[in-house]
Amino acid sequence: MSLAQHERRLRLAHAAQRPAVAVVMADEGGPRADVETLMLVRPGDAAPPAGRPGARRIAVQLAVPGLAIRYLERLLEQAAATGWELECMAAFAAELERRCAYLLAGGGRLPIQPRAGASRRRRSQAALWHAGGWVAGARPEHLAVRLVAGARARDDALLAASSGTLQGRCARKLTAQLEQEGVTIRNAGARAVARSGGAWAIEVLAVPRLTAEHLGALRERFAGAPRCEWCGLPVIGAACRRCASGVLR
Repeated sequence: MSLAQHERRLRLAHAAQRPAVAVVMADEGGPRADVETLMLVRPGDAAPPAGRPGARRIAVQLAVPGLAIRYLERLLEQAAATGWELECMAAFAAELERRCAYLLAGGGRLPIQPRAGASRRRRSQAALWHAGGWVAGARPEHLAVRLVAGARARDDALLAASSGTLQGRCARKLTAQLEQEGVTIRNAGARAVARSGGAWAIEVLAVPRLTAEHLGALRERFAGAPRCEWCGLPVIGAACRRCASGVLR
């Protein structure tokens, strides 16, 4: 066994003995004082201040809201339960978000857009998160076709949810397109509508299929990856994209 492999195994063994990292939404609860905390910050929200001295915490500024951020939160909680290090979980959150595809359509301002004062506009809008960036300007059903085609080419899992009243023409056309593509839409109540302020919202999420075995293999890869000389987080790839994009605080 090489020295690097031995050091990696020691790091993994040490991580397995540590308390699980707490995963919290920054707007729903502060960092834990007793364990390390990974804080997920919604799009447009400011990262919380450092606060009192205590257990370490890292805040990750995410670009995706709604169904996507809830999926990330659940998967990160699973990773925490298997002994992932805080730094590895923060890097994993950024990498996983970049590998998701997410369509958000709704009547009114999308929660990824800046607030426009007291505007009463309720025009239907849609945006697609793909390969680490947002695509807008196309019809929602066309964005849906693009998302589903890419997901099936990668063998991703597809999740879809709706909220509000889907009686408008745009909502009906998007629903019909998703049904034609074989995507089942579940009713998520008023959660997305409450955040957007519109009358309706439809979300479609394509995510890599990750089993417990996959999470275990990824944990070893992140733990053994070289560390960024600036922020100290694992670097997957040629450079630390997280420092460049400013997603970590």
